[in-house]
Amino acid sequence: MDAQRSNEKVPDAYNWLLFDSPASPAKSQPEQYPPLLTLVIETQTHIYTAQQKLPWPWSKVPHVSLNGHVKIAGQREKLLLVDENGREHVLEITRTVLKSTPVVE
Repeated sequence: MDAQRSNEKVPDAYNWLLFDSPASPAKSQPEQYPPLLTLVIETQTHIYTAQQKLPWPWSKVPHVSLNGHVKIAGQREKLLLVDENGREHVLEITRTVLKSTPVVE
């Protein structure tokens, strides 16, 4: 009886359930989209944390340098950023921090 079972072909549906199931440890988890791009922008008076949702994996991200200069304009919860290439990006402000001025005695 065991000799007959070893010669039997396993149905394709069984292979699919066995190897392509979500609980299978061999498969990695799919990436979750849309990914978020988070930027921290510091001005003379405020520190802004802003996020941009990237709807596609090939979406253009702002071209900015660390400690570089960019042009920004804020309106309520939106932030317009002009990157080093002159391209405009709209980001959502997630946090605004007012810088404290040092007390002069």
